[in-house]
Amino acid sequence: MSVILEVKGLTKSFGGLRAVNNVSFQVNEGEIVGLIGPNGAGKTTTFNLLVGLHKCDRGEILLRGEPIQNLPPHKVAQRGITKTFQISTLFDDMSVLDNVVVGALLRHNNVPDAVVEARLALEAVGLDPDTRLTASELNVVDRARLEIARALATRPSVLLLDEVMAGQTPAETEETIAMIRRLRDRGITLIVVEHNMRAIMQLSDRIIAFHYGEKIADGPPREVSAHPKVIESYLGRGYAVAAH
Repeated sequence: MSVILEVKGLTKSFGGLRAVNNVSFQVNEGEIVGLIGPNGAGKTTTFNLLVGLHKCDRGEILLRGEPIQNLPPHKVAQRGITKTFQISTLFDDMSVLDNVVVGALLRHNNVPDAVVEARLALEAVGLDPDTRLTASELNVVDRARLEIARALATRPSVLLLDEVMAGQTPAETEETIAMIRRLRDRGITLIVVEHNMRAIMQLSDRIIAFHYGEKIADGPPREVSAHPKVIESYLGRGYAVAAH
């Protein structure tokens, strides 16, 4: 598999806090990579650096070998990386379809074509493009799916999903896992931040673990879940015993 995304020495501080410290990793085209770690480990900050919402202090971000670090977010999205948000950024008073049309306008200079793109994105995540509901009327699960659909409408090569399974029942989680795998089958590479360990271990081809802004493990799910530093800092011995 070819490398689609490469991160080299990524570093970001906020005041005296080193949120991301000299992080390096690669993502292969077509992979689903899980990003795990306790709250404050640097996962969401890394996502924000990748899509240009934060400027990095040091390091490189290469998409297909081309540097994209510190580009503005709309330029990063045009290059092919976009993300969902842990805290919803939907337009609550707008219809489900119009929320996704906003994303589709990145690739289309007219509304009719953007509407076609938006309808396809909604269908891909299992939402009805003809619903009359506004975003504010959706439940938690469907709001997360709408976030994904809006990101999909930008036609990403690499899609970053930030805790899209939060608050879901086991059955809903299984549906989301199946949906994410279908996105991969469409040629999208995915990096997923998730605190549901059984879900992320089941979903991911590879896991990267963070702690205090540093990468502490990178490998297959079973290998990472048995890593002493990951057990100590995040999973706990109870999870390790149950998983093995």
